[in-house]
This record gives sequence, C-alpha cells and structure tokens, in this order.
Amino acid sequence: MIWFGPAPLIGSPTYTTEGLEAMNRWLDAVEADQRKLTLEEKIAADRPEAAHDRCVPSEAAEELVREVEVPGVGKVCESPLVETRFATTRAVAGESISTDNMECQLKPLRQSDYYPITFTAEQWAQLKKVFPTGVCDFSRPGVGQQKTIPWQTYQSDPQGGAVISGGKPLGRAPADSGEGWTSASFAGWLK
Repeated sequence: MIWFGPAPLIGSPTYTTEGLEAMNRWLDAVEADQRKLTLEEKIAADRPEAAHDRCVPSEAAEELVREVEVPGVGKVCESPLVETRFATTRAVAGESISTDNMECQLKPLRQSDYYPITFTAEQWAQLKKVFPTGVCDFSRPGVGQQKTIPWQTYQSDPQGGAVISGGKPLGRAPADSGEGWTSASFAGWLK
C-alpha cells in the first residue's frame, strides 16, 4: 500500500499506527476465515477497507500531494516534490519502489545508458575510476535475492506440541535480558 498525505515522507503522523492496525485486522480476518478457500483467495477476500492505497490531499499541501486521474486506473495521488526531492540515489538509478535489493548485480558502464547526457573523455575516465567493476543493474534480481517465504509461524501445535510450519521455538532468554521499557511485554518469555 502507498499512502500519500500532506506531510512529506511520512504522509501523516498517524499512518504508522493506522497501517499496523489495518494489517492486524487483515491477518486476524484471514486467520478466522474458515471457508474452504486457498490462502491466496482468503488474503484477497479478507482485505479490510483500510488496506488500500490512500490519497489525502489538502488545500494547504496542494503543491505536495494532488489527486490525478489515470486512464484505466482511476484517481491516484502523485507527489512530485516528495518523489523527486526525497528520492534515494538508488531509486533515481532505477531501483524499484520496493527497495528490497540489498546487493545489486553489476553491469558495465555504458555511455548510451545515460543518453541524452554526454561526457567529456575526462569525465568518463573519472566515472570508470569510481565504478571499476560496474554500476547496479536494477533490471536483474539482487545478489542472493529470493522471494519471501510467506506465512511462517513459530507457534506450537496445540495437539502435538510441534512447530506448525517454519522456524523453531526460541531458546531460553539470555541472562540480563528483558530489561527496559519493553520488559513487561516479554515477561512470559523470560520464565
């Protein structure tokens, strides 16, 4: 989901909490769904209304966020100032909005990749010196990049006590752990 709002970068100070609550309602609904559907069908069917792209333009922030009509898609938000001023160097170089490529595969430097920009011989030599092994090729998956493994659980099966799928139970808590403001949340784990 992409939520645009009047505040640059964050959209709105409430989006973090609202997003977590929407995801929690979604996961709860999928878990409670007893219909004989595939997991993929349940995920699609049980999606809450709040778990969709959001556009909250405001008159005060009209230059930051505006709603536009895209043929075949409908109304969407665009935020030219945020998208250009706050973009990362990797996004400008072609990385997707998912930003999940931790180590990119490389491709050789080619002047044609930068058209219509032209370089002097000295500038091109400097670029080759800075990037001797090449530059990121965001058209290819990252080094060692894999698809995620969805829906792992680390809960015990109530009938047999075995792990249902994925992972393994946590071991004993390390000595002196669970201190600080989160200690009450982990009280059961520390026993």
